[in-house]
Amino acid sequence: MLLMLNEALADITDIIYQQYALSTTNSNELQIDVANIASLEELIAVSDFLAELSAVESVQLVSVQGTNHRFKLSLLGSQQSLLASLKLSEELNRYIDPLAVPIGKDQVAVFYWGEK
Repeated sequence: MLLMLNEALADITDIIYQQYALSTTNSNELQIDVANIASLEELIAVSDFLAELSAVESVQLVSVQGTNHRFKLSLLGSQQSLLASLKLSEELNRYIDPLAVPIGKDQVAVFYWGEK
């Protein structure tokens, strides 16, 4: 019984590690939109927040349209691990339109700063 429990815990640990582990050999980029940045202070706060994420190597502001800001993130890990860590955040929340077409490779994820 104890052996089965140890094996189950080891399997669960491996699955969690594979989802959240960072890989320094797999550098890639991801663009995200933050849709409600209304001031310079909020822009700095969002940029600092993104730069401090462990999965993010660098942050670059790509474009601005009104209160919508697009950032290019250079990642140390996978896009999935970054999105999973953002789900745990209370500062940056992803908006998913239930009527929209499912997000494809070319679509940019939309987030809102400081709203639940």
